[in-house]
Amino acid sequence: MVKAASKQAAPQQRGFQFSGAGGDLFLIVLVNHLLSIITLGVYRAWAKVKEYRFLYGNTLFDGRPMEFHGTGKEIFRGYLIAIVFLILLYIGVILGIVALVAGSVAGAALLKHHAAVGAVLLALVVLAALAGLELLVAWVAEQAHFRSRAYRASRVSLNGVRFRLQGKAGDFVRQMILLRFKILATCMVLYPHYPFHRQEQIFKRLRYGNLAFDFQGDRAAFFRLWWRGFALTVLTLGCYGAWWLADQDRFLYGQVRLGQDRLQMDVDGWSLFKLQLGNFFLVLFTLGFGYAWARVRQTRYFAERLSLVGTLDPAKAVALDAEDVSASGAGMEALLDVNVDWGF
Repeated sequence: MVKAASKQAAPQQRGFQFSGAGGDLFLIVLVNHLLSIITLGVYRAWAKVKEYRFLYGNTLFDGRPMEFHGTGKEIFRGYLIAIVFLILLYIGVILGIVALVAGSVAGAALLKHHAAVGAVLLALVVLAALAGLELLVAWVAEQAHFRSRAYRASRVSLNGVRFRLQGKAGDFVRQMILLRFKILATCMVLYPHYPFHRQEQIFKRLRYGNLAFDFQGDRAAFFRLWWRGFALTVLTLGCYGAWWLADQDRFLYGQVRLGQDRLQMDVDGWSLFKLQLGNFFLVLFTLGFGYAWARVRQTRYFAERLSLVGTLDPAKAVALDAEDVSASGAGMEALLDVNVDWGF
């Protein structure tokens, strides 16, 4: 009895599947485009919800489908908030240009009498304008990334248990903006830290009911992997790109933990290359009408290669109270066409 009690359950590999069909998504996309045109873009929020419900509803984990609970009204409000953000960004850019012009005029005047002082002033004004523009762009992009993830996580459920992203957007945004400036200061040498840190910060905040995700990656190992792949991609004139992306996906998803379990992404360069090439020609030769089938092929490819390995049964997760998360990020994501994948 002691041996039986101490015996640990054997690790299991629970996988994802995608059951959606390209024809079904094509009809959704076609109707969405027509209604968006008729309503001058207003319907785009409801169109986004239909696509999400199709993609999540046909994504199964261990045979159980996910659900998307968001509404078009929520995302439409997000659009309005996103428009305000864009207006603020536009005003900031205009003020930056005005400051740059004023500084240039003052610098030019000083150059006539004090060449050294004028040159320094002009250089400082240009640097300040560029830094301010980068700050504004970074703030909008990182806000959109975090808030869109937080919104979608709060609206997706599995077995009646919802996901959620803990923490405030401001904490995430500050970290990512500081990292952006560090990368710029090193002339992009530290760029691999950006996708690594982004993935780390998202998964360390992600929860599934009462279960917490974690990220336990080796930053130095990813740094070497990224630059090696970049060099090989450049040397092969882009041919190695699929293998480079596959290496990154395997590494980043492989560092994700749910309790003692870990995610596993079994993607390889050759199969990813064939998928990308096939989707390219599918969309090209159909003049864009094959987009829906290409999207389904891509979603199925990644879903069927993602699994959770370990002894934890996610079906035992306890649902917590649903959070009221703003849809501003979802609106910003759709309005700015930020590329956020369907997974977490």
